[in-house]
Amino acid sequence: MDRYEAERLLEGKPEGTFLLRDSAQEEFLFSVTFRKYGRSLHARIEQSDHRFRACCQRLVYYGNQPAEPDVAAIR
Repeated sequence: MDRYEAERLLEGKPEGTFLLRDSAQEEFLFSVTFRKYGRSLHARIEQSDHRFRACCQRLVYYGNQPAEPDVAAIR
């Protein structure tokens, strides 16, 4: 499932709703798509040394104001 299909499935769902999907990028195992700020956001999930962590490389913008990084938004 790509990010666009994930966004379609989560459209209209309450904030905090999420789904875990295979990542489209080979270097990441999974991606998570979640509802925050009235829209769907995405974060990559890395796996290293038998541990998983959300990868955050950029800020999320809502309107024209920066919000928390992707990872903080899924707490």
